[in-house]
Amino acid sequence: IALEQARAKEPTVTVEEISEPPSRRLAASFVSYAGSGSGDTPSTAFARHPCILMLGGEWYDVEKDKVRVYGELYRYRTDKGTWARANFAGKDVAPMPRSSHQCVIHKHQMYVFGGEFTSPNQAKFHHFRDLWRLDLRELKWEQLPTAKHGPTGRSGHRCVQYKGYMIMFGGFFDNGKEVRYYDECWALHLESATWTLLSGGAGNAKLALAAGTGPAARSACQVFISEDTLYVYGGYHKEKASAAPSSSKSGGGRGNQGGDDEDDDDVVVVDEDEEVLTPPRYRRARIGTTSSSSALWLST
Repeated sequence: IALEQARAKEPTVTVEEISEPPSRRLAASFVSYAGSGSGDTPSTAFARHPCILMLGGEWYDVEKDKVRVYGELYRYRTDKGTWARANFAGKDVAPMPRSSHQCVIHKHQMYVFGGEFTSPNQAKFHHFRDLWRLDLRELKWEQLPTAKHGPTGRSGHRCVQYKGYMIMFGGFFDNGKEVRYYDECWALHLESATWTLLSGGAGNAKLALAAGTGPAARSACQVFISEDTLYVYGGYHKEKASAAPSSSKSGGGRGNQGGDDEDDDDVVVVDEDEEVLTPPRYRRARIGTTSSSSALWLST
């Protein structure tokens, strides 16, 4: 009996080929993988071929005024156009359901950081700061230790993989009482799972490094690596209204505390040379017309 109980607690994974695409959702991660090239069981062959991997996301039911947050892992085979779903069972064997997180692929591992969970009635929010690694050859999750001096919990951040590092920029935190946006740029060494702050940290004396020299705090921006350069464009942040009520925007709900909405029309270019841990330096130059708020950030 004890042996059967122990086996019942062991983590299990089941793979299911599905005929229909996943249910509608937003803020899921969506990354490509070249394939492991091997595997003869459902688990080991899950990502054998070139595919796209989708994790999590959320969906808002307008009629019921409820939010559902997902935790499933889906695989889309790009050569066949077919879907499969991996279901993980057991305590702490896979990331909790989440949305607005970020994933990157390095070698045969998928790394997941952050994200948020929203209660169905949107009364409670939780921002994750956990770091997970999925071995795509065996379909096994591992939660990596939480760094004492690493980034705080957040969602809406952006990540890219660069020469064995995951470069992360921005994000926000909202607990229903306060909202914070981040200007930090972090580098996670993927083999050792150690974090290094490259720039940002404005407003946090414990973190501030080259504060004020880079792009303003924001979430939901776009980032891209080309050769040794990180590009950041746009994004969103909210500031407490200081103008008269007639000129401020009203609002409520997650990330909206009745302040002024601002879309950041910046193009940010962070030049990463061979030493990725060297804090980048920035200079600013206007682009477009004089009435445009667009700006180009370049490292020097």
